[in-house]
Amino acid sequence: MTRSQTESSKATTFDEGFNNLPLSQLPPNVVLMDRHEERVPAETLTITIPPFTTSEHPFFHKDDVTVKVVCESDMYGFELSEDNCMKRVYISGLKKDGRGTKGCRSYNTMCSSERATRRKHHGAYITAIDDEEIVTLDQAKEKFAELRGKKVESFTMNIAWETQTE
Repeated sequence: MTRSQTESSKATTFDEGFNNLPLSQLPPNVVLMDRHEERVPAETLTITIPPFTTSEHPFFHKDDVTVKVVCESDMYGFELSEDNCMKRVYISGLKKDGRGTKGCRSYNTMCSSERATRRKHHGAYITAIDDEEIVTLDQAKEKFAELRGKKVESFTMNIAWETQTE
């Protein structure tokens, strides 16, 4: 075929699968690929699909933590920030007690040591304080001020320990 013949042809088809040939005229490479006598065995792997669940909160892992009040800090030794993405309050750090005394921060009562508290709760979201839902940084500060005004000995915090995204 010349180029002028292909340009004027309006109904040209190209068939790599040789579908238009009878089985006896198929080339050897197509015969090897055509394994209609051999079937691929079905997989025996069984996959269990967990039930679909929903939640009103965007967190999967939450803990209730009791904090005993042992310091005079207005934020009980917590450094809080607001996540840029979800606009939720999270624990961005733990304030050191500058007076040289060990264990004088309320957050030290959450775990066995400051290091354990830092590892477990740094970056964790605060979802509730004393069963009151907390979303923003201002809500957390207001709740801490309310607790400070009541002079409570301890309070509970609901902590979601997915680390915050930046």
